[in-house]
Amino acid sequence: MKKVTIVIPVYNAEKTLRRCLDSILRQSSNEFEILLVNDGSTDGSDLIIKEYVLGNSDTIHGIKKKNGGYGSCLEVAMKELKTPYFMICRPEDTLDPKAIETLLNIAKISNADLCIGAFMTRKENHTVQEYDCGYDKSEIKLSVNTVYNAGSDNYKDLFLVNPHAYGKLYSKNVVDGIAFLEYVPSIDTLLYYLALIKSKKVIYTDKPIAHVSSLPIVKEENMVRFSVVNGKILVYKSMLNQAERLENVKVPDEFYYVMFEKFLSLMDQVIKMECTKDQFQETLDYLGTYLKKLVDYENQIIPLYRKYHKASLMQRVMEESLLSSRLSAITYSRLIKRMLKEFKPQI
Repeated sequence: MKKVTIVIPVYNAEKTLRRCLDSILRQSSNEFEILLVNDGSTDGSDLIIKEYVLGNSDTIHGIKKKNGGYGSCLEVAMKELKTPYFMICRPEDTLDPKAIETLLNIAKISNADLCIGAFMTRKENHTVQEYDCGYDKSEIKLSVNTVYNAGSDNYKDLFLVNPHAYGKLYSKNVVDGIAFLEYVPSIDTLLYYLALIKSKKVIYTDKPIAHVSSLPIVKEENMVRFSVVNGKILVYKSMLNQAERLENVKVPDEFYYVMFEKFLSLMDQVIKMECTKDQFQETLDYLGTYLKKLVDYENQIIPLYRKYHKASLMQRVMEESLLSSRLSAITYSRLIKRMLKEFKPQI
């Protein structure tokens, strides 16, 4: 039986899909199969999928579905998995020739539920690839080929790893039961953190697994879409709800700290949102429902906030009061009033 399913969500990817598939078919290991999920593509992607399935019917399988976004592709793929492990590869990316061999070797040695690898990236309009270890070295330092056991002190560092899908191998067991959402961003974030919470063992390799193409350069002045911000709120609330429902799992405090950091990031994004004043108010009210859930974890978040978060004294006082069961409602209400007063339509 194959060991790994490589899930490729496909939407209008005819320009890069062949290159992606060819890189996978050149793997040094043959212990994999490919599952192509066509998310209602309107270009020539479906013809390419049929061509590769026909030529590699023992290795490549295709599913065609109506458009529902990345999360819906994973929802479908998880129901089709027949292998003990899976990984995700975007159709615009490629895999290193030894990607599967590397990940399976460390998975077999460690019996890990989650294997995390490094990757190579190329920024938009750049030709030179750069190595990315997969985390911020100013915050943590992961040990190579070392087993991270759930509940240990060093395991907590894994919550500061970039949650993107690049170069990660997941055990099917830790993904079973995770609910993905349609038409929303941050699905990789949902997958990584919920799988991490459920994992008993994790291992890291500094070998580059994926070659990530055309990673956009994020510009601070860019405006954010109303639907994107509200989609993220929905995803983060879902993450909290799903974490609360887990049985026989102790959710680490670091998870709740990360969820509060997501809230603070959303506050910054709301200010840059392209929207009307009514939409601005609607989003702030919706974000308030997310904050209300975080207040329940005040005691878990505050110590880590004080340890990790860098901010001025006044900002720290305000942000900590947002988590206070006694002060949160009034602090957020005042904050909303000020933001509404300063609001300038961006559309």
